[in-house]
Amino acid sequence: CSIYNALRNFGRPMVLRRNKIGGVSPNQVTVPLDVTVYGRTKNFTANELGNGLIQGDTEITITNTEIAAAQWPGPPMTNDKFIVDGRERTVKSVEPKYLGPDVLVYVCQVTGG
Repeated sequence: CSIYNALRNFGRPMVLRRNKIGGVSPNQVTVPLDVTVYGRTKNFTANELGNGLIQGDTEITITNTEIAAAQWPGPPMTNDKFIVDGRERTVKSVEPKYLGPDVLVYVCQVTGG
């Protein structure tokens, strides 16, 4: 079973959003670029708080599969948003995990919501 299949079967659907600014000032508009991904969420425990982690922060693990398939401008970046169960969370950091030269998953620390 691949990581993607495991996240697809046992993870949860969520939206990864990057707000892109288009147009020329003063007529600029914000255009959300969304992709639906399947991921795993993990709340941090009290023992894990500190060193930049605060209560309410969450870890979200996703693969690159949906990002690549949708030709979304990946990888996830700081200040991108995840929308999980209708709640918006802001990406604080992203750590790619590799299997050889290929990205296996992105582990994102998010806050808010």
